[in-house]
Amino acid sequence: MSKLWPFSANVLFFSALACVLPFLILFYERLSFTGPQVGLLTGLSPLVTLVSGPLWTNLADRTHRHRLVLSLILLLSGLCLVVLPFLTSFWPVLAVVVVLSACFIPVTSFFDSATMLMLGGQPQLYGRVRLGGTLGYGLMGYLAGLLAQHYDLRWALWLAAALLLLTLLVAQALRFAAAQPGPAQFGPAQPGAAANSTAQPGPAMRAAAQPGPAQPGPTQPSPATNSTAQPGPAMRGAAQPGPAKPFAAQSGPAQPGGVRTLLADRRWWPFLALAFAGGLASVISSNYLFAYMRVLGAPESSMGLAITLSVVSEVPVLFFGNRLVSRFGPYPVLLAAMLITGLRLLLFFFAVTPTWVLLFQLLNGLTFPLMWVAGVAYAHAHAPPNLAATAQGLFGAMVYGFGDAVGGFAGGPLFERLGGRATYILFGMIILGIVALVALLQRRASDPAAA
Repeated sequence: MSKLWPFSANVLFFSALACVLPFLILFYERLSFTGPQVGLLTGLSPLVTLVSGPLWTNLADRTHRHRLVLSLILLLSGLCLVVLPFLTSFWPVLAVVVVLSACFIPVTSFFDSATMLMLGGQPQLYGRVRLGGTLGYGLMGYLAGLLAQHYDLRWALWLAAALLLLTLLVAQALRFAAAQPGPAQFGPAQPGAAANSTAQPGPAMRAAAQPGPAQPGPTQPSPATNSTAQPGPAMRGAAQPGPAKPFAAQSGPAQPGGVRTLLADRRWWPFLALAFAGGLASVISSNYLFAYMRVLGAPESSMGLAITLSVVSEVPVLFFGNRLVSRFGPYPVLLAAMLITGLRLLLFFFAVTPTWVLLFQLLNGLTFPLMWVAGVAYAHAHAPPNLAATAQGLFGAMVYGFGDAVGGFAGGPLFERLGGRATYILFGMIILGIVALVALLQRRASDPAAA
């Protein structure tokens, strides 16, 4: 049961997501919105998420009313999707999209926090729970494409609202951290702590909170990023001998200034830079993908098939991704995922027919899904006590908020002026530039001779 409810919630929520995000650009185009208007809608939405994500999760951490806050944002998201198809002019659409953006995407942070807690001593199974979202997204993406082609895009949005209602019901079974007296601290890992993550299945994303100073970030051999050369959890934020538990399970009174506390840790800055690059690539390779395929002459059914193929490539990554993260650590895996992401965007430049787009979709598993699994593990391992949900919220806000905002604002005008092929190669070069810069700075920071 510890996996059933988070798995089911992910299936339903990401099924709803598949009916909305890929089709919004087409919805705007059918309303005859201009390129700058589409860019504003696409860019403003994640910018709202950038603010709302940490606010919702921090509110839940402070009040310990996670289920109530989650239910509220799910209900508001469903109401927005019921209303949106009836609107035809720009400003009412903008108002509803802003409310939808403030509530829709932050749901994933609550799911991730509940999943890590409910898995207990098996947090390395996160990827398999998240696999439910992948399956739901892939299956419903194809069905939503058929629905949009044979009926109308509005029905896809209404279907999403119905799926969110079911998600709301399932979410009542999720468990979140309860308040416990006394502050908790975290410190470095010690040899022999907890389970072995190499020789046998072990808690790869475990982060036990014990007294001790915080350790350096990904540029130094810390327990959060150390590859498993010897027995011990590779993604553990901190552990002492004895049973290890997720941060979320050890919550005490919520700390003030949660986001500020996380940003004061230097380990978060290169991590957030890569998360920003992930969001930048995500909005271009997903939200604008259907607009690019329409230019290439693809019908809506082929667009839905593109989603399904991308999901097929995600399944093995989400199922076995914990082994990669356990062996190499979340930070190196995150870096590799972003490198592949940049290269994939460059390949879209060569896609001159919808068939080529469908082929390149098979690389999707090594991009965003791998980045997300590694990012969730890193955020969980480096979250101080009482800020588990806030840490996931900050990560999600950087991806779905700041990164998506920049990509959204720039994508609309660029697609209108340069075309899809030039836009994809431009963003591919930007992603690769960010990865190279972060890797170079991290290498210099870890090299005493360069200091």
